[in-house]
Amino acid sequence: MNKIYIGFHGTLKENKESIENNGFKKSISTDKQHWLGEGVYFFEDEYYAVEWNVLDIKKKRKEGINLKPSDYIILKAFIMCNSNKMLDMSSPEGIVLYKYFKDKLKEKYIKEGNQSEINKLNGRSTKFWMNALADNGFFDEFDVLLASYVRTIQELGKNDDDFIKNHQRQICVRETKCIYSVREYNDIDRVKDLYRIIIKNRKIEMIGEYNE
Repeated sequence: MNKIYIGFHGTLKENKESIENNGFKKSISTDKQHWLGEGVYFFEDEYYAVEWNVLDIKKKRKEGINLKPSDYIILKAFIMCNSNKMLDMSSPEGIVLYKYFKDKLKEKYIKEGNQSEINKLNGRSTKFWMNALADNGFFDEFDVLLASYVRTIQELGKNDDDFIKNHQRQICVRETKCIYSVREYNDIDRVKDLYRIIIKNRKIEMIGEYNE
């Protein structure tokens, strides 16, 4: 059975033609910053695609490159994957498999006499375990990975019964043939509203468009 997902991807406007004609290029991280490994990354909510653009503008300006919001776009993609080739790391099954894979990887390292690698990974975040699992082939049978960042809304306080969470859902498409439709997200009023919310929430001083 196939599953269909809708994903949002922030990028520079100059990349649109190449993506539409040639498809997406996989993100390849030499410093292991892509927490689901190599692939094409999407957000399930357009908010985070707009946020990615905002943060990239901020980063570029620190590097002396002066870009503005209209230099960026949001792409909306339809992603179709056989359910047997998809793994949701935040589902009950995904959590169990993640633990199983970790145990198997530890066994592999111990067999290789590589306890130091286990010690190093034990002191780091899940992202580095995910990259290690990907590097060792544990996700090779999957075309699409999904996972969630979960953050407590701190303004509500630190009580144990604070139940409102912020879930940032990400989709990593490892097999690009699963991306079967890409179009520009054209609700510019929605993008402008999100832009204003994001720069206010993150207290970013942004010069230029969308600030009015």
